[in-house]
Amino acid sequence: RGAVLAEALLAGDPGRLDRGSAPPPTSQIQDLAEPVPPRTPEDAPSPPASSGQPIHPNPRMHLRPEAAAASPGLAYLHRFADRIALRRLDLALLGEDLRAIARDSLLEPGSDPAGHPLIGWLATLTEQRPDWVDGRDWGIKIDQLRSAALFLLPHPRSLDLVGLPDSPAVPALLAALAADPRSVGDELAAHGIVSLRRMLEHSLACPDLTLATDIREWMGAWLATTGNPELEGGLGDLMQLPLAARATDVAQPR
Repeated sequence: RGAVLAEALLAGDPGRLDRGSAPPPTSQIQDLAEPVPPRTPEDAPSPPASSGQPIHPNPRMHLRPEAAAASPGLAYLHRFADRIALRRLDLALLGEDLRAIARDSLLEPGSDPAGHPLIGWLATLTEQRPDWVDGRDWGIKIDQLRSAALFLLPHPRSLDLVGLPDSPAVPALLAALAADPRSVGDELAAHGIVSLRRMLEHSLACPDLTLATDIREWMGAWLATTGNPELEGGLGDLMQLPLAARATDVAQPR
């Protein structure tokens, strides 16, 4: 019914409302938050981010894709960041994208992350929230992109550039769950112990204990693959605390 109404409005033909249309097959109903009418071209114009309620069914931020096609995870993350209607990071799709690029390591340590596309997309979304979008929802979207940047760009500067997610509901290490810890290698350690501790503390303080447990188990599996005693010594105390105690601890003023 919604598709018929949209077509009638666009065509200026109210009579279409009475004619109706057959419902789409169930297999085509993938993401209710992002309806994609087949007849709408991908590059159709959408209103500026500062305008009122969008006219285009898939309003975009028009972020430059940069190197999205060549780097693990960036093709999906560009789509997630660019499509205004997408508000929840799909770890399964991110995982598929990470596995699609064949190379020795998923992560990109070493180079200064300041000029990386992810950092630019985060800045754009932070500065240009569309007027019609709920501020809390937009903040959650940005926090999920922060998590992706912290995972994919291990570097001593990354945490300062990106910051921890503002919402405790979005763990700093959320995006790590999209990857097999055995595929990450030592590169995540490029953050340094201090930054990793802050990210792990933030993650284990997540009010969703199931999610916090998944992250702790992922970190345990990753630490086991590195065999790095410095990492194990620097993070081991956090890994051993009960999650409820860890969440209470982190919540206390310091």
